[in-house]
Formats: sequence, C-alpha cells, structure tokens
Amino acid sequence: MTEDLGTLLEADGRWMLRFERNYTHPPARVWRMLVEPQLLARWFPARLVYTELKVGAALSFHFAEEDVKAATDAGVEEVPVVSSGTILELVPERCFAFDWEGETVRFEIEPDGNGSRLRFTHVFDPDGAQAPRNAAGWHFCLEALGAALAGTQAPTSARQEELTAQYGAAIGNGPATVA
Repeated sequence: MTEDLGTLLEADGRWMLRFERNYTHPPARVWRMLVEPQLLARWFPARLVYTELKVGAALSFHFAEEDVKAATDAGVEEVPVVSSGTILELVPERCFAFDWEGETVRFEIEPDGNGSRLRFTHVFDPDGAQAPRNAAGWHFCLEALGAALAGTQAPTSARQEELTAQYGAAIGNGPATVA
C-alpha cells in the first residue's frame, strides 16, 4: 500500500487536500471507477445516486447506518445518512468534479505511459478537526480504488486507523505540506 501522504494547503481562505496517484490502468478504466455507481461502490465512502451524468445534475450520497455510527464514534458531529451535491465539471476520461454540501471534490485523470495519473483535490472550510479525518479518509479511499482496479483485497479498518494517526500527527490543526 502506498505511503504517499497527501498535502493540506490553504487556498483562497479555504483548505485543500491534494493527492496524486499513479495506476497501471488506462484512463478509461479509472474513469469508469469514478462515475459508474456499481464500480464506485467498491471504494467510495458513500453510495452515489444520480439520474443524469452531466454538468448541473443533482447527486445524492447515501451512507450506511454503520458508517454513520463509526463517524459519530470518531467524533464527527451531525453525520447525515443522505447528503446532496451537484456535478460541476465533467469531461469523460479526464475530469469529474462535484459540489458535496458546499465542499468541492475533484478527480483529474491524465494518461501516464500505459497507465494513468489521478489528481484528487477536496476543498473545504478551515477545520482543524476535520482536516486529518478527511485526509486519512481520502487516502484510504484512494488505496481502495487502487485495490479495486487491481482486483486485490481492499485495505482494512486497521489501515484506516493507522492513516488517521499518521495524518493527525502530520497535519495537526492547520495547513502544512504532509511529507
């Protein structure tokens, strides 16, 4: 599993988590894992529901009750079972970006030899408690995406706990490059 930790930066008064990952799969395959709900369910933290895949279309994110309970137990307040968003950018096999309850999540794919480079960003309001949890959660998800692409075992909850501790120590309560 990768040890490439993400970065937390300040951008226009908001915080931005940024990750880059290289996959040995072509952009078309990575793209499908980002936008096809049955494939997305293999690695994404919520079940994604939409009626149309186009800019401006509404999205809803559905969390399982056990995921809501785990988040609440971890100190996240007022975790909704269902939340909403809107598709902001959609360029097949290149870019998928959406608003998720006022936060922006963006996936950019580019060819990289026989594989793909994925650039992921998550922009949110400054929150010293949320930043390490988000970083650990997205890192975990991107590892799960890599496993889903490769057809291998997904990371375990122990890995999630390990990442949470790493990001808690590395990020602290504010933006800094995590190395």
